[in-house]
Amino acid sequence: MSLNVLVIGAGMGGLTAALALARRGHRVAVVDRVAELRPVGAAISVWSNGVKILKALGWARRWSRSAARCSA
Repeated sequence: MSLNVLVIGAGMGGLTAALALARRGHRVAVVDRVAELRPVGAAISVWSNGVKILKALGWARRWSRSAARCSA
């Protein structure tokens, strides 16, 4: 069964949810309060569960080319 899904927020979580839902065959619309998405120069930390999600979505290889490892 295909659903109509509205994702509110075009941040990292909203766009990831939208992509995952669309890949499952749902019709997805994303809305955000900004009219245009642009890079803001912020860093993103992705922990182990986030890496699993990136791998499941097929993004891990692309992200790993520009990623840096952090040591604790």
